[in-house]
Amino acid sequence: MQKINDNDIIFVKNELSKIANNYNYDIDQSNLEKISKAKLRFFGKDNFKKCPCYPQTDIEHGCGSNKCLAEIDITGTCHCNLFKLKDLRKGT
Repeated sequence: MQKINDNDIIFVKNELSKIANNYNYDIDQSNLEKISKAKLRFFGKDNFKKCPCYPQTDIEHGCGSNKCLAEIDITGTCHCNLFKLKDLRKGT
């Protein structure tokens, strides 16, 4: 298990937010801190994209991976409930 610090948490949260913006997804703010900490504990800062919901040996799932993007397109959210399709009805 990796040691985590506040700067690493901020880094991962910012990087995950960039991924959400890149794909025009909403990000669940209530899950962002918990998932960021889990990613750091399991994988460290350099491998933050890996998904803590899957075995550490899994190389197909992770933030921005084809598997996870397809899951979001089909179900509207990723397995971790971090990224969601934007609700285009907001503000109308």
